Amino acid sequence: MSIKKIFFCPVVIFAIYFLLFLSCASSKRTPYTNTTETPSKKPVFDVTYKYESKNPAISIDVTPKWINKYGITEGYDGFACAFRNNSDKIAKIVWEGSTIYYDGSSYLPFIEGQKYIDAKSKPMPATILPKDGYLLKMVYSSEQPYFGSTWVMMPIRAKLIQIIFQIDSESSTEYVTANISYHFDDE
Repeated sequence: MSIKKIFFCPVVIFAIYFLLFLSCASSKRTPYTNTTETPSKKPVFDVTYKYESKNPAISIDVTPKWINKYGITEGYDGFACAFRNNSDKIAKIVWEGSTIYYDGSSYLPFIEGQKYIDAKSKPMPATILPKDGYLLKMVYSSEQPYFGSTWVMMPIRAKLIQIIFQIDSESSTEYVTANISYHFDDE
């Protein structure tokens, strides 16, 4: 057998394997989809409010935000909270005196615009609303921010959540409670 044949055969075999490898590596693959998976359900929210006074300084409207990832129902992403000063005086939302309660524990509110790293240790300063003022802020639980390789917001999976807001006005301190729950249409 000649040296050319001995050298040539392994080179041809290597070239064939190399081309097969390249063709497999560069082929487009369709992502795995589970055809038996049911589409994610959209929750129906129930929000009730409890005011301590008949004429509250600030009225509150809470709209829960829900997160679905990859077709799997995850939980609450946060809460869009609208505040309106009903008085003709300045009123304050005192975040340090407010709480989010679920699963048997209370947490500080984590407010849109606050640093993630300060969520558990440094509450947001009070927000002042002038007379007839309006404010819309996203409110989260201080337990939601999580640092892996970057900051992410974990969903809240509790069925019932209470957000208790401390409101200070010229005449008093009062608390407004938003009770938030959900159910699915078929429940």
